[in-house]
Amino acid sequence: MWTFRDYAPLLAIAALTAAVYWPGLAGPFVFDDFPNIVNNPTLHWDAASWEAASATAEFSRSGPLGRPISYLSFALNYYFGSRAPFEFKLTNLAIHLTNATLVFLLLAKLMERAQHSHRISAESSRRICMLAAALWAVHPINLTSVLYVVQRMMSLSTLFVLLALLTYLHWRSLPRSTASTVGRLTLTAIFWAMGLLSKETAVLLPAYIVLIELLLPDERGGSRRLQHPGMRRPLLLIGITLIIASTAASVVLAPEYFTAYQRRAFSMTERVITESRIVWMYIQMIIFPQPDIFGLFHDDISVSQNLFTPLTTVTAVGGIIALLGGSLYLAKQWPLFAFCILMFLGAHLLESTIYPLELAHEHRNYFAAIWPLLLITLLIERAIARSSRPERMFPLFALLVVGTVGFSASSRAFVWSDPLRLAVIETRNHSTSERAHVFAGGQYAALVSQVGAPDSMILDLQARQHYLQAITLNPNSISAYFGLLRLEAISNGRDPQWLNDFLDAARETRSVDDLVNFGQTLPECAIRNCGLSASKVEALFAAALGNRLLKGVRRSDVMINLARFHSLAGNSTASISWAYRAVENAPSEPLYRLHLATILNHYGQGQAAASALEPLLNNSKDQPLWVNKRVERLIQGSGV
Repeated sequence: MWTFRDYAPLLAIAALTAAVYWPGLAGPFVFDDFPNIVNNPTLHWDAASWEAASATAEFSRSGPLGRPISYLSFALNYYFGSRAPFEFKLTNLAIHLTNATLVFLLLAKLMERAQHSHRISAESSRRICMLAAALWAVHPINLTSVLYVVQRMMSLSTLFVLLALLTYLHWRSLPRSTASTVGRLTLTAIFWAMGLLSKETAVLLPAYIVLIELLLPDERGGSRRLQHPGMRRPLLLIGITLIIASTAASVVLAPEYFTAYQRRAFSMTERVITESRIVWMYIQMIIFPQPDIFGLFHDDISVSQNLFTPLTTVTAVGGIIALLGGSLYLAKQWPLFAFCILMFLGAHLLESTIYPLELAHEHRNYFAAIWPLLLITLLIERAIARSSRPERMFPLFALLVVGTVGFSASSRAFVWSDPLRLAVIETRNHSTSERAHVFAGGQYAALVSQVGAPDSMILDLQARQHYLQAITLNPNSISAYFGLLRLEAISNGRDPQWLNDFLDAARETRSVDDLVNFGQTLPECAIRNCGLSASKVEALFAAALGNRLLKGVRRSDVMINLARFHSLAGNSTASISWAYRAVENAPSEPLYRLHLATILNHYGQGQAAASALEPLLNNSKDQPLWVNKRVERLIQGSGV
């Protein structure tokens, strides 16, 4: 039974972690927080109801499964809180503190399995687990999973993966029993499903279990069938089959997902070989957490065109192969070392291989970072064990290491507490990042209208410099052009001379998401006098719709926002026409019919609104409850 002595280190880790991240809780929403949370109307509940929850869950579009659990957590934050970033980030911190405890418990379970083969005492094992969990909890690589609100998707998914692993390992330590087997495996499956519905990275859970059974078999009793030497080859085969099958399934069931490469500045081959360099960058971040290597944005990483351009690509690929070969070589004599290497690489199988995601994000290491840190802690313990007083040396060294790493994270959290400070540091550390300059331009622009001359002129100039630098780095930077457009609105400019360049960028950009986000904000901006005539706004929308990569629901998103613009401008004919086009472009999406009916009701065309809603009325049994509720209200509003 655990005593206060056993709990005290965990409480100390929680207190230290909270102190490290606390300064950053005062920081703002950033980047993807806006389209996913701040500007996402499905999260802005007026009342906590099944209809509202259904709308949030059904309308979420992130990833192939939609990540409804993550979005529901954002909606609950929005409903019960003050809608300020602090409450969202505080919730993220609470999840992170919970995960730190779960990491310790998971490592304790795994070390129980490894004690005999590695000749590690129970006391040494406990010290190793505590230090590894503490390092993980305060490591700066995990900062974006706490202070970048939308990355709760990763921390929530990891929470359920950790719970699933702990439930599975607990079952494996029990004597064989049908009741215990069914109950605990069912609970494991439930946690796995919840992880998948938070973020798809949880799909790797079976691979983690296979690695545990292959390299850290339970030698203490319980269910022994899986630990039999004859089971190792079948387990390895199962693991490889799962990886191949999941990859094949994603290609067959969602082939359109891979068309996203059309919107990327790299091919699949280029991405795979570039990721080899990025994985080593992650390793450097974990082992040597230097402040200037971290960042909110990593779009300044050059793409590997082939194995020798840049030359570091071939060495990075060779290094990954060496890691794999070394882990296989160590598997028999030092299985825990091999396990840590393979778990780290395995955790990157989804986001650092063939899928057309952005190249690099630090939060991808939230689960992966556990294993290099465990390996480092093992090496520290082994080295100190040879000293004359290891029982005294280890705590002192642990305090030094955790304090150093924690100070690095705390310094970074302080930077994140102020948006302008964050922008300055981002552009200093990532001077060739387009997004960092757009972000900095936005922070200076936000201050322009808040201060008087001559300070406003200086801030305006700094904002323009950052936007222009972003355009220099990417001539099709929609976000930078839109930032300049907002500056023109503040300075009462009219039809800026670079508008034609903006039109060309909208037609040529690969970043379709930027077009959609731009389309969401342009109607209100135009009505509030962005310095553009109605004809120029229409020209910008026409340029966006002329982009050959803008297809499907994203195209309908832009169309419905063009309809909103015409509605705000009082042009009923054009508003209704574009709403109809949005429906025709994506007829199976109920949202656009709801928008169309809303616009028709607004202009007193109740009969037309009822006709537009008829397909939804006929399909009421097969669509979400929130859609049916909205249809009912719109029918009532139509007066038909």
